[in-house]
Amino acid sequence: KKYSICLLITVLIIFGAKALPAIGAITAYGMTIVGIFVGVIFGYCTIGMILPSFMAFLALGFSGWGDVPTVMQVSLGNQTVLYIISILLLSAMFEQCGLAHKLVNWFITRKFTKGRPWVITLMFMLAAYWAAWFISAIPPTFICWALLIDLFEAVGYKHGDKWPMTIMFGVLYGACLGSVVPSFQIGIAANYGMLTAVSGGTLVYDPLNYMGWAFICSVILFAGYFLFAKYIIRPDVSLLKQKEIAQEDHSPLTGVQKATCLIFVVFVAGLLLPSVLPADNIVRGILNNMGSCGWGLLMVLIAAMIRVDGKAVFPFESLFAKGIMWDIVLMMATMFTLAAVITGEETGI
Repeated sequence: KKYSICLLITVLIIFGAKALPAIGAITAYGMTIVGIFVGVIFGYCTIGMILPSFMAFLALGFSGWGDVPTVMQVSLGNQTVLYIISILLLSAMFEQCGLAHKLVNWFITRKFTKGRPWVITLMFMLAAYWAAWFISAIPPTFICWALLIDLFEAVGYKHGDKWPMTIMFGVLYGACLGSVVPSFQIGIAANYGMLTAVSGGTLVYDPLNYMGWAFICSVILFAGYFLFAKYIIRPDVSLLKQKEIAQEDHSPLTGVQKATCLIFVVFVAGLLLPSVLPADNIVRGILNNMGSCGWGLLMVLIAAMIRVDGKAVFPFESLFAKGIMWDIVLMMATMFTLAAVITGEETGI
């Protein structure tokens, strides 16, 4: 019943927006757009991302802004939306080939962690932080949590003890900080896409400057929590002093993992090079002509063509099915369009 009621309210707000009277400087057309915007937000909060997005596409087609095909073309053809799709595909490849799990294990199995509780704490947080650079905050958080839960049981920590709570939050915190440093993360691309939309394309996005600033901020915040945990929370870490986390993993990277690393290095380099190359450089001209969405598409194309040991590095069909979060893609497509429409002079907003 709750779902049905919220669905009905969403439909009434989005499609009944044209009946809203003009208020103050806002025009009748502006009120229509406001109604669609509010209805979409309500729908996102109550019934999910997909249905309100489709409703918005249809409602915008009858709002006076443009017909439905135009709305679909502008929304789903947005360069940031296409860029996000390529990011999702590449991130899924990184996770599914086992690189995220290997990166986490490398950090926490260093020999110098043995008998040093705060080094162990730091390495768990660093593992989540660096792994989140390449995918998102969630996978490395779950990987670290799974390893930590086994560790709690092995050394004798109980529910409610301070160190388990401190490190469980610390891992998530580290992963969140790491996930907002790279310019190719979904959240960063989405935020800048929104700013580009509302600024009418006048906003200049410099990935290198952003990453430098974000990295410094993340290091300060990371160190702040670590020091807070050690000197303010001061959990009992004596149980960790006699525990070796695990044996070091000496297994080499597989061919697929090496190819995935190379693709990511080239992908990041292509995003950053336009910020450092001279204006008349031919490589910079090519990269600027492709844009971030074109460069992401090229990396997906190259990955799809590579075979290692007779197997596809990038099994496109499975990654496309499992890696694309369509609710996020549709939400971005809808909000980028609404942000541009609602700030138009003709709305009076």
